[in-house]
Amino acid sequence: MAGGSITVEAAYVMPVVIFVVFAVIYLAFYLHDYCVLQGAVDRTVQRADFYSNQVSDMEAGEIYYEAVNSRGVFYPILGDAFASDMEGPMLRVFEQGLGGRLFLYEVVSLQAEVDQYKIELSVNANRKIHLPIFGKAFYSFEDVSITGRCSTHRPAETVRFMEVVMDTASEIKGVGELKEKLEKFLKGD
Repeated sequence: MAGGSITVEAAYVMPVVIFVVFAVIYLAFYLHDYCVLQGAVDRTVQRADFYSNQVSDMEAGEIYYEAVNSRGVFYPILGDAFASDMEGPMLRVFEQGLGGRLFLYEVVSLQAEVDQYKIELSVNANRKIHLPIFGKAFYSFEDVSITGRCSTHRPAETVRFMEVVMDTASEIKGVGELKEKLEKFLKGD
């Protein structure tokens, strides 16, 4: 083949180059929104875990330490009366943390679940800007679904509960004899 025209070759190459440039820009905005959503979910779940351990106001960032001593010994076992009220504040803290920083997506559903042992926040976002140029090329980026989970840990409550158990066990008559018999049995004497 003898040589081609630069105009004809550019007519084939330039649309591909323009498509790649727009695709990279679009993917940069997608990654920005995804990271903003993931960061807001993680911050909210971590904050909810911290404030679920105490009687607190999560939105204001206040912990009511005087109410900690008024809780009973069996508080960790019988349930967390305060964590059940955290779902609404979690959603508001998430929305405040998001603060309108999304470019391509908008949050369509937000669900929080808090119980005695775990905290979960699920966010679904849909693309609000549709580019007809790309057609179905970015169909997999249509929806974003992010879920953040953590298990709640209460080491102070566990220590308090174990102190009560140990104090109660030490006051029971015959525990020392039972301990000695168990040691003899385990040693094989």
